Amino acid sequence: MPVVEPIKVLTVDTVPMNVAELSDTVKQLVSIFDDWNQQESDVRSNLMMISAAKDQLSRQIIQQIRKDNEPETAPAVDVAPAVDVAND
Repeated sequence: MPVVEPIKVLTVDTVPMNVAELSDTVKQLVSIFDDWNQQESDVRSNLMMISAAKDQLSRQIIQQIRKDNEPETAPAVDVAPAVDVAND
């Protein structure tokens, strides 16, 4: 799954600020935000995989239902070649 880059610079009131230079409280809050950002990205990736898997499974279900509902064909029977008895 993609790794979300942690926030290094915040822009507040049009002033860019390095997170490393901000207070410990702000650093902790940014760390939580970064963690939630990563979790959100992971959930989105999982959702995309689950959605694709469901689509594939749906197709398989439909194919199996169609196969199950096909008319049964009679098994092949060996038939002896026809004999012309009129000329005997």
